[in-house]
Amino acid sequence: EMLPGGKPRSTPAKLYDVFPFIDEFDILRIRLEELKTEVFTHVLGEADVTYMGRPKPLWFKQSQGNFSSFRIRRVQPDLSRFAPGDFWARERALRQLTANAGLRDAEPTDVVIVSDVDEIPSRQFAAALRWCNFYKRGLVSMETPLYYYHVGCLMGPWHKGVAAAVDEFGSRPGYLRDGSDTIPRTVGPVGWHFGLFLSAEGIQRKLARDAEEADVGWMSNVEISNFNSIRRGMEQCESFFSDSKAVLSVDLSWLPVAFVNTPERFPGFIPEPIRQHLELCRAKSGKGVVHRLLSQRKHRFVCCPGSVIRVKAMQWQSSPSCQPTPSQALRSACEGKPQCEFELNECFAGKCARSSPALEVRVGCAF
Repeated sequence: EMLPGGKPRSTPAKLYDVFPFIDEFDILRIRLEELKTEVFTHVLGEADVTYMGRPKPLWFKQSQGNFSSFRIRRVQPDLSRFAPGDFWARERALRQLTANAGLRDAEPTDVVIVSDVDEIPSRQFAAALRWCNFYKRGLVSMETPLYYYHVGCLMGPWHKGVAAAVDEFGSRPGYLRDGSDTIPRTVGPVGWHFGLFLSAEGIQRKLARDAEEADVGWMSNVEISNFNSIRRGMEQCESFFSDSKAVLSVDLSWLPVAFVNTPERFPGFIPEPIRQHLELCRAKSGKGVVHRLLSQRKHRFVCCPGSVIRVKAMQWQSSPSCQPTPSQALRSACEGKPQCEFELNECFAGKCARSSPALEVRVGCAF
């Protein structure tokens, strides 16, 4: 269902996961946990210079022992032949040389994912790539919603990551990525792009490093020296790179495995109410629970991942002329969904329009 024109395979393909790495260890851990059961080999590209040619530590090489439970092929391309300051040439070369070395023993019918480390395919999508012959060209651009700061700040769609059959992929990952707008896209979202999933201090360091590294236009608009501006942007879910503002939203039925299983390991990536909810779900050993994450007139009901809402009993104080009835409206908004929002409106009489004592509703979750 995720792949345009996909047809079942009789046997699964081997899946390679190719990405560059600088120092994003938390994001790397989330990626590896998500794809652990589906990827044949992760191919991690790490250079000893930045994209501008300045020396840098080999962070992953120094910490590789912490990731021994994953099948990772580390590649260290030589980027010394490029002229100083040739940012984009090094960026493309890192992807291409990493893929060339990492796919040296791959079969033509195997499948490769090429993305940044923070563009994370879901486990379900990885399985689909293994078991489906997708599209006649063997190419697909991954739709991965872009989040900033944490999983509550949804900025919009993103589709730079690419999956391809090895024989179609060839040796041009950078050019496939640049041309992702012309490649058929997946049917709906198939993962996540976690941008700037860092502390305020970490974001400031990253933006300062990027500003020094890349002579690109959008960096001139970033207030990298104003720490309070960074904190304000994070609190209000605002982008540093445009005037866009995030939608405050999170779909608990669609989160990486690592967030669901171990939310306490990623406190900065998961807003506190969501983290508490996930921990409660885990403590109840998979039983459905409901939280009202929003109060007053607007109520948000959220089930544990894998379960859906069941509206069990209602008692309303409402206007006789209200159509649809509050019961019908609640069922329409929430029944059978993993989460929903329901707002009390002018149909509710008296104090029920201002608070909840006159409203009794029992909502549960079922798997």
